[in-house]
Order: sequence, then structure tokens, then C-alpha cells
Amino acid sequence: MKTIILLLFPFFVFSQTAPKLLGQTTISKLSEAPFGEWFNAAHEKYVPNAATIEQLKQIPKKKVSVQIFMGTWCRDTQRELPRFIKTLETAGFKSTQIEIIAVDNAPETYKQSPEHQEIGKGIYRVATFIILKDGKELNRIVEFPVVSLEKDLLQILKNKAYSPNYAAFSQVDQWFKEGILTDPNVSFRGLANVLKGISKAEGELNAMGYIFLGRNQIKEAISILSINVYLYPESSNCYDSLAEAYLKNNQKETAIHYYEVALKLNPKSETLAKTIADLKASL
Repeated sequence: MKTIILLLFPFFVFSQTAPKLLGQTTISKLSEAPFGEWFNAAHEKYVPNAATIEQLKQIPKKKVSVQIFMGTWCRDTQRELPRFIKTLETAGFKSTQIEIIAVDNAPETYKQSPEHQEIGKGIYRVATFIILKDGKELNRIVEFPVVSLEKDLLQILKNKAYSPNYAAFSQVDQWFKEGILTDPNVSFRGLANVLKGISKAEGELNAMGYIFLGRNQIKEAISILSINVYLYPESSNCYDSLAEAYLKNNQKETAIHYYEVALKLNPKSETLAKTIADLKASL
């Protein structure tokens, strides 16, 4: 249900109707109104660590580029993007080495750009900063740094071990690319066991599931949300989300089953009770 999406993404409501950039954009456009209000202030205020910047300056950058997926509507973007741009500029990156792609926050195009540059890139959180060399990904910084933007960037450019936030995303994205999420014989419980200790919160895969729903990749969404139910079996929200995916797949009886499980876990929810009653009446 859309109300569930709003609960899943606390900043989703932020500026649905406000001006936003979509598709390929530039630092110049971000510096202009209305986006300059947050971009310029954060850019000016951020002071990258001088010692780390000196190390970054020593690294050859001729074959290095950065691809950034962001949302002008996203508060994580508003916080981290200006700082990261400041870090890149101070470290000696040229504007021609930086590609910025703005994605949407509308339910039907969530985390998507008009030209769909995000396809195949595993973009499930923004801001995502992808560091490439000769066009091949070295690693990425996802939503916020592990240590600091400049130290994380140095770690990546030095080819040292670096694990970005939301490690579960990369594993599920690999399953997606291998076709595992659409295999009718796949064990959701088995896949959940792989992710135990990797998934840190129910919102990670839940958000990922809704992105696949927005792309109309319903089978993949059902698989992701089914895995999440095994990871967080006491969460009413996880069952609610899985029910919504089945409903979008026109499997009303299965949807009702999972809505009923969600209601048992959250018996005070009038919304769930009404949804179940309405679905049963439509059978």
C-alpha cells in the first residue's frame, strides 16, 4: 500500500511537488536556485581533511571517473553530494570526470532516471558514488561514508579492502543478474540464511523490493520481499509489503494470506483490517 511506502521511506514525502532535477545534470545546475540553497551552503562549509587530500592528489586520475546517482529530493543527497563534490574538486578531479544523474522519487519511477542510466548499476539508495577506472567499477560509497568521504575515496583508489554500506544489496543484485530471483525452485529461506548478519535492518530489502515493483519486475520483488520475511519474521510491515507485491501480481488470495499475517502482528491496524475486508469482498 502507498501508506506503507511512506512509512518505509521517511523522506519520500519530501518535496513530491517541489522542483526537482531528473536525468543527467551538472554542478552548475545544482548551484542554481532552488537547489543552490542547500548545495552551495554545504559545499562551502565542508572542509576535507587536508592530509587525506594531499594523498589523493598524488594518485594519477587520468583513467579515473566518478558516476553519481542522486536525488534533489533526498536529504542524504543534500548532505553528502555537496561534500563529495568539494572533496573531488579539492583532490584534483576535473568536472569532465564527474557524471551526475538525478533520479526520481515518484512511486512508479522510484530511483529511476528518464534515460534509465541506473539499469544494471544496482542503485537502491541515493546518493551513490561509483568510482571507476577505465570505465570499470572499483567500488562505491553508498548513502554515507564508512569513515569519511575523502578517506573512503582514498581507500578505493588505492585498491584497498573497502565494504560500502548496505552490503546486502550487492548480494541480492548478484542474484538478480544471475536469474536466481526468478527461479521457481529457489529457497527463500536458504537465501535469507546467506544474508543473516549482512542485512542490518528490515528497511534495506523492503526498499529494494519497492524499487523492483516500481520497475514492474514483480517476480523479483516478490522474491526479495519473501527473503525479507524470513529475515524479519516478527515484522508486520514486511508481511504487508509482500502482500502488496502479490496483489500487484493479481494473486489476491495469497495477498490476503500475508495481509492477515501482518494484521496478527499488528492487530490495531485499521488500514490492514479494511484492506483484507475489501479484498475478500472482491473475490
